[in-house]
Amino acid sequence: MRQFVILFAVIISLVTPAWAVEGISGKLVEPNQDHGTVLAGSVVKGKFYVENTGTVPFKVTDAKPTCHCTTAVVSKEVIQPGGRGEISYEVTTAAVGKNVKNIRIVTDPPLPEQLIFTSSVTFAPIIETDTQLLTVDVNQGEPASVRLPLRIAKDAGNVTILGATTRSRGVQVAIETAANGGEKTLVVSANETLPTGKRPVPIEIEFDRDGKAAQNLNLTFNVIPMIQITPAPLQVKFEEGKDEATIPLTLKHTKGKPFTIASIEAKVCAIKEVALPKEAAAEQKIDLTFLKQPGRMSRGFLTIAFGEGVSPQSLYVVFPRDLSAAITPNASSQPATASSASKTN
Repeated sequence: MRQFVILFAVIISLVTPAWAVEGISGKLVEPNQDHGTVLAGSVVKGKFYVENTGTVPFKVTDAKPTCHCTTAVVSKEVIQPGGRGEISYEVTTAAVGKNVKNIRIVTDPPLPEQLIFTSSVTFAPIIETDTQLLTVDVNQGEPASVRLPLRIAKDAGNVTILGATTRSRGVQVAIETAANGGEKTLVVSANETLPTGKRPVPIEIEFDRDGKAAQNLNLTFNVIPMIQITPAPLQVKFEEGKDEATIPLTLKHTKGKPFTIASIEAKVCAIKEVALPKEAAAEQKIDLTFLKQPGRMSRGFLTIAFGEGVSPQSLYVVFPRDLSAAITPNASSQPATASSASKTN
């Protein structure tokens, strides 16, 4: 038994936790560095120091950046009390704008407080275009396309635009060169009908500037619905003691063309059967009756399908957050589906 106690004490002494190491302390000599503004694709280099402010030697074993665009190299020599250890780093990215990244310091033994270094740099575009053209309004069902004239930033030196690519499915990009071989234009077009709402299109432009590099460009197609629905989103509030709430809905064709409503499907919420208009019209009015469900609803949505030539649209439904549990709906008030929620008079 005595031998077991002695062995246990020895093991405990060998696995002393970090918080029990007395006299270990460190700090960053310069915890933040701002490199100002440089051209996108440039390599920004810097270095910072970890100072041993305690009485116990330690070494920096790793420096972990929060992004792959930042790399760090540490000197793993033991830092004696009063001494400093150097960490060098590089930042490069194709993204335009302010880049703020953290580097987390790992030491052995661990310091009682985590050291985090912050680097910031603003990347200015090498390939410039009119920012007002980066948001394109498109009517639903119409071709989505835009032509963006490109220019080389001042002080960028000798730059040759090589090409462009995008990861956005259903969208194609190309670089066109003027007949005189000078001005270049980025052509972006969708080869399929885009859904309503904002469709981000990230584009990478490849260029040669003493070596191949790339720059990101963010375009947005804002697809405007063919049918304007009001109110949107729907705000549904049940009166005290009632399990139903009726909301009038107005639907208008943006070009004044007659249309029909084929069906209305409720998801994550419940509605009664809807009496849909028989005749086509440029403006349709319907009443939706929502049913309170057990639990605490916060939101749901409707999918409205139209006649030929008009794509379906989604409509968000927002409920108050303080709903109390309601009675369980009976067979006549089950959540509506695509087939049961719609009924033509």
